[in-house]
Amino acid sequence: MKIFFKFILVVIVATSSISTSAHNHGKESLKDSLTQNDVIVLDDTSMSQEMAAHSEMKAIDAFPNYHPLIVHFPIVLLIIASLIQLFSFFVFKNELSWVALALLALGVLSAWLSSNTFHADPDTLTGRAREIFETHERMANLTWWFSLSALLFKIASRFILKRNVWMEILVSILLIISTITVSIAGHHGAMLVHMEGIGPKGNHLDTHDHDEHDK
Repeated sequence: MKIFFKFILVVIVATSSISTSAHNHGKESLKDSLTQNDVIVLDDTSMSQEMAAHSEMKAIDAFPNYHPLIVHFPIVLLIIASLIQLFSFFVFKNELSWVALALLALGVLSAWLSSNTFHADPDTLTGRAREIFETHERMANLTWWFSLSALLFKIASRFILKRNVWMEILVSILLIISTITVSIAGHHGAMLVHMEGIGPKGNHLDTHDHDEHDK
C-alpha cells in the first residue's frame, strides 16, 4: 500500500512539474509571438510608408530615360518568334506561321524604338565601359538589320510565294542570328548597368527624355 501511495505522489509531483514547465514555455512562446508581431507591424508600417512615397512619385520621374521600359520587348519577342518559326515547320504550320509573323513585326518595331526613339545616350565613357557600350550598340544595330530582313522575307513568303520552304528556312536563319545578336546586346547592356553602374538613377546618362518633357 505504501508503495502505491509513493507511486501516486511521484505521479502528482511529475505532473505538476510538467504543467509548470508547459505554462512557462507557453508564456515564453507568447512573448516571442508578441515580439514577432511587433516586428511584423513595424515592417508593415515601413512598407506602407514606402508604398505611399512611391504612389506620390510621378511615373515620368521614376525613369530618367525610357530605354529600360522598352528594351526588353525585342529580346523576348524575337526569341519567341524564332522558336515559333521553327515549330511552324512541324505543327500547326499555317497558324504558327502567322503568329511568328506578328511577333517578328512587333520585335522589329520595338527594336527600332529601343535603338532610336528611346535610345539611352550615355555621357562620355572611357576604358572598359566604352568598349562594352560599343559592343552593345553594334549588336543592337545588327539585331535591327537581321530582324528587319527576316520580316521582309517573311512577308514575301507569306503573301507572294505562299510559304516557300527555302524562303521560310532563310527567315529562320535570320531570326536565329537576330536572336543571338539581341542576346549579346542584352548581356552587354546588363554589364553596363550591373558592373559599370551606367543607367541606375540616370547615372552617366543623357536624360533627353526629361528635357523634352519639360519643354
